[in-house]
Amino acid sequence: MNFNPEIKPNVLKSEHLKDAPPIMGCIYDWETLKKNPAQKAEFSELFEKFEEKGEDVNFSFRKGDIVSETMLNTGPKTYVISPIDTKDKYSADFLDCTGVVAVGIDKKTGKNISFMSHQNPDFFLNDEEKQIKFRKDLIQKLKELKEQSLPDTIDVAIVGGNEDNTPKKIPDENFRLGIDDETKFLKDKYSNYKESITILNNSIAKVLEFSPVVLTGLNSSTSTESGANNALDIYLDNKNRRLYMVRARQESKYNESFLAKDVDEHISKKIKS
Repeated sequence: MNFNPEIKPNVLKSEHLKDAPPIMGCIYDWETLKKNPAQKAEFSELFEKFEEKGEDVNFSFRKGDIVSETMLNTGPKTYVISPIDTKDKYSADFLDCTGVVAVGIDKKTGKNISFMSHQNPDFFLNDEEKQIKFRKDLIQKLKELKEQSLPDTIDVAIVGGNEDNTPKKIPDENFRLGIDDETKFLKDKYSNYKESITILNNSIAKVLEFSPVVLTGLNSSTSTESGANNALDIYLDNKNRRLYMVRARQESKYNESFLAKDVDEHISKKIKS
């Protein structure tokens, strides 16, 4: 299912929302925190509270952990989708992985309810059955949120993603000469990211009839000035619809928000320029 161009709420202007604020993104970078002791202390105190009381959407759980019993998944390091509830949520170590954060207002209580996902594109991009399973679970969770929420109060944000350091320069063994389109088998370093965002966009639009915002672009680097390798970590303040993101410092063009349906244009005009 592709996003319907006739559905035109301007999500960047929150036209899909009534009496509900959008998810607001706050970006931190590790380098600035390390150089600013006061900000680092404030940051540490804030995120200790998340980790003490929030729900860990743990992508790397072990079999038998509570995550495997309470969250939709097909095993460690494939994908996890949290329950819908009023808890704050957090998830760590987004490299190639993408995440979905969705918040609505509960019909019964009037409080924000939310879920968070953390998924590995390598799991579902090259296997149709796995992709169907992931999309089915994501769509199921979106439908549950829609059913439980007041109309026009649901907002969704996408985060994560990384450049592919080993893009395909030649067609793989499945390519059929004279039959298949060679361009579909060739990949540059942005191909997996674009395909992953498109799958998320189509799944979300199928249920909610709008294209969600990608709060920040992909990681162009996970290396900090100290040489440490720091992936993206995210923390959702459910009550205030605020999503805190911390990662290695990026060029400004990698921090810009855009509509998921425009990922090809965003990569071509912003990132490749």
